[in-house]
Amino acid sequence: KGSDGPVVTLSRSLIVPFLQFSPRRDLREKAFAAWTARGANGGETDNREIAAEILALREERAKLLGYASFADYKLETEMAKTPDAVEKLLMDVWEPAKAQAEKDGAVLEGLMHADGINDSLAPWDWRYYAEKRRKAEHDLDEAALKPYLQLDRMIEASFACANRLFGLEFAPLDV
Repeated sequence: KGSDGPVVTLSRSLIVPFLQFSPRRDLREKAFAAWTARGANGGETDNREIAAEILALREERAKLLGYASFADYKLETEMAKTPDAVEKLLMDVWEPAKAQAEKDGAVLEGLMHADGINDSLAPWDWRYYAEKRRKAEHDLDEAALKPYLQLDRMIEASFACANRLFGLEFAPLDV
């Protein structure tokens, strides 16, 4: 990677914790900008043209099959059934969700101001100050929980839950 020190790549498993825990606002901004621009920087890894082609082909397929749009085609077998039903659901939750996000944003911006940063809350600040808020309000340390949420134990718990709730039993197959 051309560096002798630590490197943060744009992999979600690295970038999200970096945005959540790094106290360096300048680095969070730089990392966030790179993360949100991935695939759209020109050159051989720019996939915007491919995405546009995929969308055009989806639309063409839907029209060939007699649908007004790809959304109409895709949603026919789903619970929502139509794009209008999806839009109605989204609009039903939009105002309450937006109002809550604005309240949360005000609290997070207050935490940022308490840190001496007299600026507006930016997207690269959100995870960092949400983590500070969670820690302050709930004193919950994610790292302390991890030993209790090991993958093998979670899989075991999901099978046990399916057994208790639905009477399902699982056994490995020897094939």
